[in-house]
Amino acid sequence: MRIRSLDLMRFLLALSVMLFHFRNFTPTNSRLELELQVEKFPVSAVLEFFYISGDFAVPLFWAISGAVIAFTYQDRKQSLKGFLVSRVARLYPLHILTLLVVTIIQWHANNEYNKSLIYEGNNKYNFLLNLFFLSGFATSNSYGFNAPVWSVSVEIFTYIIFGILSIKLKLSSIKFALLMLASTQIMFILFGRHPALLCLSYFAVGVVSFEMRRQSFSRNIALLLLLVTCSKFLGRPSSFIILLMAIVYLNIILSAKLPAKRTANSKNDINSFAEQLGNLSYGIYLWHIPMQMMIILLTKKLATSLTPPNLIIILLAWVAITILASYLSFIFFERPTKRKIIQLLMKNNNSEG
Repeated sequence: MRIRSLDLMRFLLALSVMLFHFRNFTPTNSRLELELQVEKFPVSAVLEFFYISGDFAVPLFWAISGAVIAFTYQDRKQSLKGFLVSRVARLYPLHILTLLVVTIIQWHANNEYNKSLIYEGNNKYNFLLNLFFLSGFATSNSYGFNAPVWSVSVEIFTYIIFGILSIKLKLSSIKFALLMLASTQIMFILFGRHPALLCLSYFAVGVVSFEMRRQSFSRNIALLLLLVTCSKFLGRPSSFIILLMAIVYLNIILSAKLPAKRTANSKNDINSFAEQLGNLSYGIYLWHIPMQMMIILLTKKLATSLTPPNLIIILLAWVAITILASYLSFIFFERPTKRKIIQLLMKNNNSEG
């Protein structure tokens, strides 16, 4: 069961993060320098917002995850182990693959140019943090390796909390969301806006956006007022305004008749274009930095000047090879590896029972 509109949104949000990291091709030391540099970026008149603020997609990813998880597991009888195995089997294999690719690229760059590419924190400590999906928790460290994965690492933590409370302890989705919103706001005041707390809070907002379809009009007004109150602690106002717009959009989609179970005659639906794009979103998120590093190495090798005409070619090539890598890795690596991991771990679980 899929919500195609959310698949398409996830794909577009992954592209937004890509555009935000286009700055890595022409690194700058200040926001003012970046704003001046952006004028030279491809199609800057249209894409300037994404070049400067495309990272708004990260909290929206978290919120969409909350809505999708609440939708997917609303009526499904699932064990805590089954839920966590499914999540880890989907996220961890590609993370490890891209981590190894980036490590090899950085090793080559240091040998060839005596300098790391994009991120400088490529030490043993950061490698271990990345290896065990903990990079989002060490906020005092410099970025290293495939740095954007930090947002996925804190999402894993959120899945564990959701699994324990909603799947193991059978707490309803709306009660889980309200409990998380209340507790995270208190922790923001006491401990600051740690990424793990932000992820948990935005995830809860996504759960609320799904659950609003079950509530009365008066309760929905109360929920919206609660979310607006929480906006003070959820980061940039612009991000939250966009998030509220997304909540309304999700609520409209989810208020409609939910998709029925697929039948043998729904092959075209299974292979729908939006669903295929949604499948690529995680790959785009993890592959765009390794592909960017490869292109930077190529421009160094060819002594390519980063003039506006060349930047257009670089952008098009970067997007094309990233999407291609995401497609190939999903078909030949992510999907089969996920199935094998689930079969292995859950088979062992069944045999123990």
